[in-house]
Amino acid sequence: MLKIFILEDNKDRIKWFKKTFKGCKLYVTKDVDKALSILMSNKFDAIFLDHDLDEFDISKTGRELTRQMKKKRIASLTPVVLHTKNPLGRRKMARHLLKYKQKQYIHYVIYSELKNYTADMIYTMIGISKAKKKKIIKVKKN
Repeated sequence: MLKIFILEDNKDRIKWFKKTFKGCKLYVTKDVDKALSILMSNKFDAIFLDHDLDEFDISKTGRELTRQMKKKRIASLTPVVLHTKNPLGRRKMARHLLKYKQKQYIHYVIYSELKNYTADMIYTMIGISKAKKKKIIKVKKN
């Protein structure tokens, strides 16, 4: 079963992720410390990160999570989708990730655009192979 990690605090966006990736194992949190713990103890097929979780505390943003991911070299070969609409935050998050991840594993899609994508379109964008998609479908049927 496809495992997807999502850092998000918006309830409507979380509902969209759950609907779009129905049949996948989703790990969703809005807490940076919890996110770090989950990412360190699990292997994921895709990671989706928002930036603005608590605009009053810089230590509770997606940027801080990517800083910690860089420091601990977490999920270096896992596709990451930065879906924040905060352009400065997205650039800073990408800068952290690019220090230890290859560029092809980092994707930028503003949530307002992402919500128009199907799961299949997202799998293609992040490079999930046809063979793996078929495996996911078989798991759903059983």
